[in-house]
Amino acid sequence: MSKPTVPPLPARLAAAVSLMQAAAPPPWRRAVDVATDHALLPSWLAGHNLAADIWGLDLRSGPLERAKANLARFALSDRVHLDQGDGLDSLPPLPGDRIFITGLGGLEIIDIIFRPRWPEDCLLLLQPMKSWTELNLLLTQLGWQLRGAALTPGPYRILPLQLWQPLALQPDLTVTKAVSGAVMERHTVAESASADKQLWRQQVCRQLFASQSTERLLSTCADSVWLTADYLHRQMPLNRTDFCKESELQRYQQELVQDWRCKLKSRRVLFPALGLNDQLLEQQLAGAVLAAAKARLTSMP
Repeated sequence: MSKPTVPPLPARLAAAVSLMQAAAPPPWRRAVDVATDHALLPSWLAGHNLAADIWGLDLRSGPLERAKANLARFALSDRVHLDQGDGLDSLPPLPGDRIFITGLGGLEIIDIIFRPRWPEDCLLLLQPMKSWTELNLLLTQLGWQLRGAALTPGPYRILPLQLWQPLALQPDLTVTKAVSGAVMERHTVAESASADKQLWRQQVCRQLFASQSTERLLSTCADSVWLTADYLHRQMPLNRTDFCKESELQRYQQELVQDWRCKLKSRRVLFPALGLNDQLLEQQLAGAVLAAAKARLTSMP
């Protein structure tokens, strides 16, 4: 009897694996899928022999039961290890790890990646569902190296993929210290478990935004514009559709401005340190989005 075949990955997970493979050709020593849910990603990695040691981690018991059922269905229960825990608390990163954290919010990802200590030769594939700006600002400010980036269709919208190589963190480094420069105690697992995580994330977000210059915020906004414009340019020929720059640009500009106005609506209280009123800030960001998108799209051959 032949072994069951692992089904193809959803587009966003397939794109995540491709980005990791491009930067670090397999086989890998260990691959870890955080918030694994159905365990389709580790199952696919095991079915294609991309790593010697493969793990799927999840905080909740329900997803892990579905993961166990899938592994049994694919006859991969002996190839993929499952563990219940918060982020990487139960499986500290090792040198050479290839770690996937997909489908979570950017602030949740920040919370996860700041608890362990990182070897310098790990690679993290991050796919935030929201708060992409906050995640980029913090990791860039820390000096982490962006090794690759792409976008992929998601269930509701285009989603970003980012491949980061961390710098080894000092034992006493915290998110707060990274954001503000203040010397504080390390953010421990015990503190994380007892604190209100939502409140902690809001505090991190306030400190992060308050520490940025207007130019830095606009630059991060423009980065996402350029990356998305590249994606649209590449996808249109693949879909064999006519590429009308002006009509596409107009639609894209409207979507971007609307997206950033929504971001600003929920973030306005975070910008008093910039000395800008709400309307001026919105005008600046909207103008930067339009200028960056038009420059990027109209310069494409």
